[in-house]
Amino acid sequence: MRPLAGPRSADRAYPSLPHEASCPAEPCISSAYRKLDTGRQHRARSTGGMNESHIIPLRPRDRLFAVLAVVLAVLLLPVAFVRHPGRAREWACHWALGVRFPAENLTGLTYGARAAFTAARAEALWRHGQLIGLTSGYRDPLVQQRLFDEEVSRVGSPAAARMLVLPPAESKHVKGTALDVRPYEGARWLEEHGARYGLHRIYDNEWWHFEYRPDAGLQATEGISNALPNPQAASTC
Repeated sequence: MRPLAGPRSADRAYPSLPHEASCPAEPCISSAYRKLDTGRQHRARSTGGMNESHIIPLRPRDRLFAVLAVVLAVLLLPVAFVRHPGRAREWACHWALGVRFPAENLTGLTYGARAAFTAARAEALWRHGQLIGLTSGYRDPLVQQRLFDEEVSRVGSPAAARMLVLPPAESKHVKGTALDVRPYEGARWLEEHGARYGLHRIYDNEWWHFEYRPDAGLQATEGISNALPNPQAASTC
């Protein structure tokens, strides 16, 4: 997909958001995924991922937050039209989701990945009322190495650790083209519609992990028929 019109610097194109906050971790969960939606993500992984029906439904407060975010985006539209007349809907969506997901941080993503993600979730909000938040995007190589080392310590071997976390040299998070998203319903929307923006779900065991691959084409993404079983498989293809 062609990058959206605007400044070439992602940091100038969108305001920076605070870094992702950490939450108390469950002992059995990799530190690489100790984030706000970890519980929902890993319950999904343990029962087979995106295509299983054993996903915890939205809580009433989640539905309320989604409605409020859409209402806020509508209220912000006039301001967005004044400040960014050519991209008002994207900016109103961006501001509203910044309130709903205040800890997300888009800084460090490549221009293409950031533009694609912004456009995709704007469509999700305005056309379907669906929210998509970013749990983890760009990671510093040292952070990725620490996450990999912690996973090795947790599971006992590098091979087992690679089922969930890759070393820095192989991680698309380090390259700024990987996005871990939330909630599950938003990831489901992105799996169904993200190919139009070059965003593809990659791993069968990680419903939340998408990568910006604009050259992959508009291949079918439903049913994860093209997904790899896990991150480790990416290095053996």
